[in-house]
Amino acid sequence: MPKGVSVYLSFHEPRRLRIPAVAASKPENLRDSVIDQERTERFFRIWLEEVCEPYSCFMRRMVAAGARFVINVSGPLFESLTASRTRTALSFMSLLRHPRVTFVCSEAKHSLSCYLDIDQFTKQTRRSYDLAISNGIVPLGAVAPQMCLSADIYYALARVPVSFVIADGYHSVLGGRNPGFFRRNGWGPFIFTRDSEMSLRITSMMDAPSEPLFELPAMRIAQQVAESEGDWVLLGLEAPSRSDRALVEGGLKFLEHLCGEIIRSKMEFVDVKGLIGNSEIPSTTLPLTPLPAVSAEYGSLSYFLGHPVQQSIFGLMHQAYSVAQLTRNDQVVEDALDLAQWDLLSLVHRLLMSNGHGQEPSYLAPEQWRRLGRDTVIGEIHRAIENFIVCVTEFYC
Repeated sequence: MPKGVSVYLSFHEPRRLRIPAVAASKPENLRDSVIDQERTERFFRIWLEEVCEPYSCFMRRMVAAGARFVINVSGPLFESLTASRTRTALSFMSLLRHPRVTFVCSEAKHSLSCYLDIDQFTKQTRRSYDLAISNGIVPLGAVAPQMCLSADIYYALARVPVSFVIADGYHSVLGGRNPGFFRRNGWGPFIFTRDSEMSLRITSMMDAPSEPLFELPAMRIAQQVAESEGDWVLLGLEAPSRSDRALVEGGLKFLEHLCGEIIRSKMEFVDVKGLIGNSEIPSTTLPLTPLPAVSAEYGSLSYFLGHPVQQSIFGLMHQAYSVAQLTRNDQVVEDALDLAQWDLLSLVHRLLMSNGHGQEPSYLAPEQWRRLGRDTVIGEIHRAIENFIVCVTEFYC
């Protein structure tokens, strides 16, 4: 039986690109031409109601019953939460300060900065860290978007004052090693690896329609956790960005059964703070890959960069960031990073793979999606980044 169990929950809600694209008429309109703030705020309010509130209630019940959680909130979402004065947002922020919750920070823009400029990646992650500190939350760990991990990402995160980083225990990271052991590389922080196989099984159950027989698969997974080899089991789940309320509640019902089974099985939830404070914690070396490995949900970077259209958009993102750097204007660089969100490449993947008939992209409201269609949306993404490059060149260079 492992010495402990930890449940890692990741929350993300992106900023929405302005589609159809518009060109800024003057420098002060540049940011508004990049991000549709009104739509971003509307989707944030929906997230508060449909995701944040039920998850907050679930976690409060579970910590009262003895569970512990490791929680990551993506940079854009965390910034929205800290700015909101709604009851739900304030309640969630107070939960992040709970002694049985360990907070994990991440890059402020949820951008590809780790691929564009590793120093910028460190700066943006430190920005999220400092924002958490200013709100009375001490991040003990850090994670890159999409659980990306490579040698340079690891040592970039090591420059943020955290004690551990989260990675996926996928074969591209572990190379056949057991995910249930504490690892590190050189002088860097601990590497906590998620058990991807069990985590994906839990995710599939949470995505399934609610059923009265949730108790049985929850018991089976809890038994698998108890029989795992290693020092601990990290179960990592990504909360839905925006979903049907009944589906969210059904998923949480299963997760509550699972946490209840873990508690009844007398397995201990890991006190991460106490663990990393132990100077005698055993760890082994984990060699790191030169190219970023992403979470098992995506498999590899080809999910984001494998199609020529995605590569074209990434090339434009790189050009937008480069021209923004020339201005030496921090706000323009921030705007360029908003254009370089992982979500855009994920959106394009879904559009191309589904031929426009798959899952509604979270970047678009239903009425926009029906009106514009797949090819137009992809064209507008290109045009938005091209407009930015032209406007920055005209205004600043």
